Amino acid sequence: PQARKRRRDDDKLLSVIILTKMSFPGMAVQRTWHLIDASSQTVGRLATVVAPILRGKHKPTFRPNGDCGDHVVIINADKVPE
Repeated sequence: PQARKRRRDDDKLLSVIILTKMSFPGMAVQRTWHLIDASSQTVGRLATVVAPILRGKHKPTFRPNGDCGDHVVIINADKVPE
């Protein structure tokens, strides 16, 4: 099978579709507070829990180019094992 050559119209249409699907106009970002106890977790395990929450990857309205993360409060951080 031969590869189909792309036309300029196809590229323009593709870029318009991508741009229209990436934004959520008119939606306000709702931020919630998360309380995490760090007393029995190592630093790496704690970071893998906190990082997606800060970025907002757990939300269905996640955008890689937008700030849609939540607030995180970590308690007992001084008791993290070294």
